[in-house]
Amino acid sequence: MQFRLKFKKGADVTFEIPDEQLKEHPDTMLATMAKPCWKGKTKSLTIEPVDVADENWCDEMAAQVQLYYAGDELALVDGVELKEWVAVADWLLLPLVEDLGELRFGVDEEEDDDEEEDDAGTFARDIRAKAYIKGRADLRKGVAHIKTKMRGKPSAKYEFGFLMDSDSLEYINKCLPTPLVLVGSKYSGSQTFGSPTDNYMWSQDATLRNECVSMLSAHGVEGDWKRRSIELSGARGVEFAPMDLESVRGFRYVLSVSVPEAEPASKRRRA
Repeated sequence: MQFRLKFKKGADVTFEIPDEQLKEHPDTMLATMAKPCWKGKTKSLTIEPVDVADENWCDEMAAQVQLYYAGDELALVDGVELKEWVAVADWLLLPLVEDLGELRFGVDEEEDDDEEEDDAGTFARDIRAKAYIKGRADLRKGVAHIKTKMRGKPSAKYEFGFLMDSDSLEYINKCLPTPLVLVGSKYSGSQTFGSPTDNYMWSQDATLRNECVSMLSAHGVEGDWKRRSIELSGARGVEFAPMDLESVRGFRYVLSVSVPEAEPASKRRRA
């Protein structure tokens, strides 16, 4: 089957996936689209523009999708960023391995014998990919810590702060009307929940912030991110503070989490 992918900006992209390969992945989006056409004469389908394709589809992405359907689900084609592939795969309903570290980076349909040149061309991309893999792992640890904190102190609303190891939660909370709950542990719990800085780092990534909200939503709670200017240090609580001691502020992400009220029993009763 031939697919024509349209974009809001830029030229359309056309690529083909053999019907036999589509049938081997029946639950994917492209197979679902093609299934009604297999007994007819239709040989081409159009995919209308969507934001995820506009933002993540590069020139090599068609080859990446074709390689996946051909059975090589662990390959990452040269030129495709891991972050982009994860977004496209999620959109096309292509299941990826849970441990993205198993993927093979730098796969090229035309093998290059010059390893040094290949390393020079892919080094930065591999580092970005590894940083993204670590960020996703730290995200899971951070969400686990959020759930642990919520279980330990049940409430309707929480304000979780994503701070660095060097930030003083005690000082910061003196400056806020609603105290923050720190995400991450500076001590032995860092292996399970990540350090504050680990969680601070992944919170800088918009994709991972959105994924965090989705993970919390799957547990029935609501999350909302805000980037706030927070007083990190200064004269508050300091006796005989020097006259020239000024407050230092910095931007940190704060995640507001709320537990919605249960629906009335009448709505949860079978009709």
